[in-house]
Amino acid sequence: MKKSISIKLSFVCLLSLIFLSSCKTKKATSESTGIESYSAEDVKYKIMASNIYFDFLEASGVAEISSPDLNISGNFVLRLHHDNTAWMVVKKFGIEAARVLIQNDTITVLNRFEKSVYQMQVKDGLKKLGLNMSQNDIIEFLAGNSVIHNSKFVSIKQDSFTYEYKTAFDDLIANYTFDAVNESVERATFADMQNNTFSVGYSDFRVIDEVQMTAYNRFLETNDPRIGETSVNLKFKEISINEELSFPFDIPVHYTKKQ
Repeated sequence: MKKSISIKLSFVCLLSLIFLSSCKTKKATSESTGIESYSAEDVKYKIMASNIYFDFLEASGVAEISSPDLNISGNFVLRLHHDNTAWMVVKKFGIEAARVLIQNDTITVLNRFEKSVYQMQVKDGLKKLGLNMSQNDIIEFLAGNSVIHNSKFVSIKQDSFTYEYKTAFDDLIANYTFDAVNESVERATFADMQNNTFSVGYSDFRVIDEVQMTAYNRFLETNDPRIGETSVNLKFKEISINEELSFPFDIPVHYTKKQ
Protein backbone atom coordinates (compact mmCIF):
# COMPACT_ATOMS: atom_id res chain seq x y z
CA MET A 1 0.00 0.00 0.00
CA LYS A 2 2.78 2.45 0.89
CA LYS A 3 4.46 1.78 -2.44
CA SER A 4 1.17 2.46 -4.25
CA ILE A 5 0.65 5.70 -2.32
CA SER A 6 4.22 6.85 -3.05
CA ILE A 7 3.78 6.22 -6.77
CA LYS A 8 0.41 7.99 -6.83
CA LEU A 9 1.84 10.92 -4.88
CA SER A 10 4.63 11.25 -7.45
CA PHE A 11 2.07 11.17 -10.26
CA VAL A 12 0.09 13.91 -8.52
CA CYS A 13 3.29 15.96 -8.22
CA LEU A 14 3.91 15.50 -11.93
CA LEU A 15 0.40 16.67 -12.72
CA SER A 16 0.39 19.65 -10.36
CA LEU A 17 3.97 20.74 -11.19
CA ILE A 18 1.26 20.88 -14.82
CA PHE A 19 0.48 24.86 -14.70
CA LEU A 20 1.19 38.23 -23.93
CA SER A 21 2.21 39.07 -27.15
CA SER A 22 0.22 39.44 -30.35
CA CYS A 23 1.18 38.14 -33.76
CA LYS A 24 0.18 39.32 -37.18
CA THR A 25 -2.19 36.84 -38.77
CA LYS A 26 -4.37 36.69 -41.80
CA LYS A 27 -7.99 37.10 -40.65
CA ALA A 28 -11.24 36.17 -42.33
CA THR A 29 -14.78 37.41 -41.69
CA SER A 30 -17.79 35.14 -41.67
CA GLU A 31 -20.46 36.59 -43.98
CA SER A 32 -23.25 34.80 -42.11
CA THR A 33 -22.38 36.13 -38.62
CA GLY A 34 -20.18 39.14 -39.30
CA ILE A 35 -17.77 37.82 -36.62
CA GLU A 36 -14.10 37.97 -37.42
CA SER A 37 -12.64 34.47 -37.49
CA TYR A 38 -9.23 32.82 -37.59
CA SER A 39 -7.92 29.85 -39.53
CA ALA A 40 -6.59 26.78 -37.73
CA GLU A 41 -3.02 27.99 -38.29
CA ASP A 42 -3.94 31.41 -36.89
CA VAL A 43 -5.35 29.84 -33.72
CA LYS A 44 -2.30 27.62 -33.26
CA TYR A 45 0.06 30.58 -33.42
CA LYS A 46 -2.15 32.68 -31.14
CA ILE A 47 -2.19 29.86 -28.57
CA MET A 48 1.59 29.73 -28.75
CA ALA A 49 1.80 33.55 -28.56
CA SER A 50 -0.24 33.54 -25.33
CA ASN A 51 2.48 31.49 -23.61
CA ILE A 52 4.84 33.05 -21.07
CA TYR A 53 8.41 33.48 -22.29
CA PHE A 54 10.93 33.20 -19.47
CA ASP A 55 14.39 32.12 -18.38
CA PHE A 56 13.43 31.95 -14.71
CA LEU A 57 9.96 31.95 -13.15
CA GLU A 58 8.93 31.99 -9.49
CA ALA A 59 5.36 31.63 -8.24
CA SER A 60 3.80 31.29 -4.81
CA GLY A 61 0.29 30.48 -3.69
CA VAL A 62 -2.01 27.86 -2.19
CA ALA A 63 -2.42 24.29 -3.46
CA GLU A 64 -5.46 22.13 -2.71
CA ILE A 65 -5.13 18.45 -3.61
CA SER A 66 -7.94 15.90 -3.40
CA SER A 67 -7.39 12.24 -4.31
CA PRO A 68 -8.21 8.75 -2.98
CA ASP A 69 -4.93 8.63 -1.07
CA LEU A 70 -4.17 12.28 -0.43
CA ASN A 71 -6.30 15.21 0.71
CA ILE A 72 -4.22 18.20 1.66
CA SER A 73 -3.93 21.93 1.24
CA GLY A 74 -0.98 24.17 1.91
CA ASN A 75 1.21 26.98 0.67
CA PHE A 76 3.70 26.38 -2.10
CA VAL A 77 6.61 28.04 -3.86
CA LEU A 78 7.32 26.98 -7.45
CA ARG A 79 10.54 27.86 -9.27
CA LEU A 80 11.32 27.09 -12.90
CA HIS A 81 14.44 27.39 -15.02
CA HIS A 82 13.51 27.15 -18.68
CA ASP A 83 14.38 23.75 -20.24
CA ASN A 84 16.39 22.85 -17.14
CA THR A 85 14.75 22.64 -13.69
CA ALA A 86 11.43 22.57 -11.86
CA TRP A 87 11.46 22.97 -8.07
CA MET A 88 8.63 23.13 -5.55
CA VAL A 89 8.31 23.43 -1.78
CA VAL A 90 4.97 22.72 -0.06
CA LYS A 91 4.30 23.89 3.50
CA LYS A 92 1.53 22.89 5.90
CA PHE A 93 0.88 25.13 8.92
CA GLY A 94 4.14 26.92 8.13
CA ILE A 95 6.16 23.69 8.25
CA GLU A 96 7.74 22.24 5.11
CA ALA A 97 5.89 19.04 4.18
CA ALA A 98 7.50 18.19 0.84
CA ARG A 99 10.16 19.35 -1.57
CA VAL A 100 10.14 18.31 -5.24
CA LEU A 101 12.85 18.59 -7.87
CA ILE A 102 12.66 17.78 -11.58
CA GLN A 103 16.11 17.91 -13.12
CA ASN A 104 18.26 15.75 -15.41
CA ASP A 105 15.07 13.89 -16.47
CA THR A 106 14.51 12.69 -12.89
CA ILE A 107 11.83 13.62 -10.35
CA THR A 108 12.82 13.51 -6.68
CA VAL A 109 10.29 13.93 -3.87
CA LEU A 110 11.30 14.55 -0.25
CA ASN A 111 8.58 13.72 2.26
CA ARG A 112 9.57 15.73 5.33
CA PHE A 113 6.95 14.15 7.62
CA GLU A 114 7.98 10.57 6.78
CA LYS A 115 11.67 11.47 6.39
CA SER A 116 11.75 9.63 3.08
CA VAL A 117 12.85 10.23 -0.50
CA TYR A 118 11.30 8.88 -3.71
CA GLN A 119 12.93 9.06 -7.15
CA MET A 120 11.79 8.06 -10.61
CA GLN A 121 12.60 8.86 -14.21
CA VAL A 122 10.25 11.52 -15.58
CA LYS A 123 9.63 9.57 -18.78
CA ASP A 124 8.81 6.37 -16.87
CA GLY A 125 6.24 8.11 -14.69
CA LEU A 126 4.66 9.87 -17.64
CA LYS A 127 4.48 6.67 -19.68
CA LYS A 128 2.47 5.06 -16.91
CA LEU A 129 0.01 7.92 -17.33
CA GLY A 130 0.00 7.50 -21.11
CA LEU A 131 1.90 10.76 -21.65
CA ASN A 132 4.82 11.09 -24.03
CA MET A 133 6.28 14.40 -22.88
CA SER A 134 9.83 15.55 -22.26
CA GLN A 135 11.18 17.32 -19.19
CA ASN A 136 11.12 20.56 -21.20
CA ASP A 137 7.43 20.04 -21.98
CA ILE A 138 6.69 19.49 -18.28
CA ILE A 139 8.41 22.76 -17.37
CA GLU A 140 6.37 24.59 -20.02
CA PHE A 141 3.21 22.98 -18.67
CA LEU A 142 4.04 24.05 -15.13
CA ALA A 143 4.45 27.63 -16.33
CA GLY A 144 0.88 27.43 -17.64
CA ASN A 145 1.99 27.23 -21.26
CA SER A 146 0.31 25.20 -24.00
CA VAL A 147 2.56 22.54 -25.50
CA ILE A 148 1.41 22.19 -29.10
CA HIS A 149 4.50 22.89 -31.20
CA ASN A 150 5.19 19.19 -31.92
CA SER A 151 1.55 18.12 -32.22
CA LYS A 152 -0.50 17.18 -35.27
CA PHE A 153 -3.61 19.19 -36.13
CA VAL A 154 -6.91 17.25 -35.95
CA SER A 155 -9.80 19.72 -36.15
CA ILE A 156 -11.09 23.14 -35.18
CA LYS A 157 -14.55 24.46 -34.28
CA GLN A 158 -15.72 28.02 -33.73
CA ASP A 159 -18.57 29.20 -31.51
CA SER A 160 -18.76 32.98 -31.58
CA PHE A 161 -15.39 34.16 -30.20
CA THR A 162 -14.44 30.76 -28.77
CA TYR A 163 -12.40 28.15 -30.65
CA GLU A 164 -12.00 24.45 -29.90
CA TYR A 165 -8.60 23.49 -31.30
CA LYS A 166 -7.95 19.73 -31.32
CA THR A 167 -4.50 18.26 -31.83
CA ALA A 168 -2.74 14.91 -31.33
CA PHE A 169 0.43 13.78 -29.55
CA ASP A 170 1.08 10.16 -30.54
CA ASP A 171 -1.83 8.33 -28.79
CA LEU A 172 -2.96 11.41 -26.87
CA ILE A 173 -5.64 13.83 -28.07
CA ALA A 174 -5.56 17.39 -26.73
CA ASN A 175 -8.35 19.93 -27.02
CA TYR A 176 -7.70 23.61 -26.28
CA THR A 177 -10.49 26.11 -25.64
CA PHE A 178 -9.20 29.45 -26.93
CA ASP A 179 -10.92 32.79 -26.21
CA ALA A 180 -10.25 35.11 -29.14
CA VAL A 181 -11.41 38.18 -27.19
CA ASN A 182 -8.90 37.76 -24.36
CA GLU A 183 -6.47 35.83 -26.60
CA SER A 184 -5.98 33.17 -23.93
CA VAL A 185 -6.47 29.45 -23.40
CA GLU A 186 -9.29 28.92 -20.89
CA ARG A 187 -9.22 25.12 -20.80
CA ALA A 188 -7.07 22.23 -22.02
CA THR A 189 -8.35 18.64 -22.03
CA PHE A 190 -6.28 15.53 -22.77
CA ALA A 191 -7.53 12.00 -23.48
CA ASP A 192 -5.72 8.75 -24.29
CA MET A 193 -6.90 5.75 -26.31
CA GLN A 194 -8.56 4.24 -23.20
CA ASN A 195 -10.52 7.49 -22.70
CA ASN A 196 -8.62 8.33 -19.53
CA THR A 197 -8.73 12.10 -19.33
CA PHE A 198 -7.26 15.01 -17.44
CA SER A 199 -8.05 18.65 -17.94
CA VAL A 200 -6.83 22.02 -16.76
CA GLY A 201 -9.01 25.11 -16.40
CA TYR A 202 -7.38 28.55 -16.41
CA SER A 203 -8.94 31.68 -14.89
CA ASP A 204 -8.13 34.95 -13.10
CA PHE A 205 -5.84 36.25 -15.83
CA ARG A 206 -3.40 39.00 -14.85
CA VAL A 207 -0.57 40.83 -16.57
CA ILE A 208 2.96 40.16 -15.35
CA ASP A 209 6.16 41.90 -16.38
CA GLU A 210 3.90 44.63 -17.85
CA VAL A 211 3.36 42.80 -21.16
CA GLN A 212 2.73 39.09 -20.52
CA MET A 213 -0.53 37.64 -19.20
CA THR A 214 -1.13 34.38 -17.37
CA ALA A 215 -3.75 32.62 -15.23
CA TYR A 216 -3.43 32.98 -11.47
CA ASN A 217 -5.96 30.20 -10.85
CA ARG A 218 -5.53 26.73 -12.37
CA PHE A 219 -7.76 23.75 -11.68
CA LEU A 220 -6.64 20.26 -12.77
CA GLU A 221 -8.79 17.15 -12.60
CA THR A 222 -8.50 13.59 -13.88
CA ASN A 223 -10.55 10.39 -13.99
CA ASP A 224 -7.52 8.19 -14.67
CA PRO A 225 -8.03 4.91 -12.74
CA ARG A 226 -4.27 4.58 -12.30
CA ILE A 227 -4.34 7.37 -9.72
CA GLY A 228 -8.07 7.65 -9.04
CA GLU A 229 -10.28 10.69 -9.31
CA THR A 230 -7.96 13.53 -8.46
CA SER A 231 -8.19 17.30 -8.49
CA VAL A 232 -5.50 19.92 -7.93
CA ASN A 233 -6.38 23.58 -7.46
CA LEU A 234 -3.48 26.03 -7.66
CA LYS A 235 -4.24 29.59 -6.56
CA PHE A 236 -1.29 31.87 -7.25
CA LYS A 237 -0.60 34.94 -5.11
CA GLU A 238 2.55 36.20 -6.82
CA ILE A 239 4.36 35.41 -10.07
CA SER A 240 7.66 36.93 -11.16
CA ILE A 241 9.85 36.18 -14.15
CA ASN A 242 13.50 36.52 -15.17
CA GLU A 243 14.96 37.08 -11.73
CA GLU A 244 17.78 34.58 -11.31
CA LEU A 245 16.83 31.84 -8.84
CA SER A 246 18.46 29.13 -6.75
CA PHE A 247 17.12 25.58 -6.38
CA PRO A 248 18.36 24.26 -3.02
CA PHE A 249 17.89 20.53 -2.73
CA ASP A 250 19.83 18.19 -0.46
CA ILE A 251 18.80 14.66 0.46
CA PRO A 252 19.46 14.03 4.18
CA VAL A 253 21.55 10.91 4.73
CA HIS A 254 19.06 9.49 7.26
CA TYR A 255 16.09 9.64 4.84
CA THR A 256 14.63 6.29 3.79
CA LYS A 257 14.58 5.61 0.06
CA LYS A 258 11.12 4.55 -1.14
CA GLN A 259 10.52 2.32 -4.15
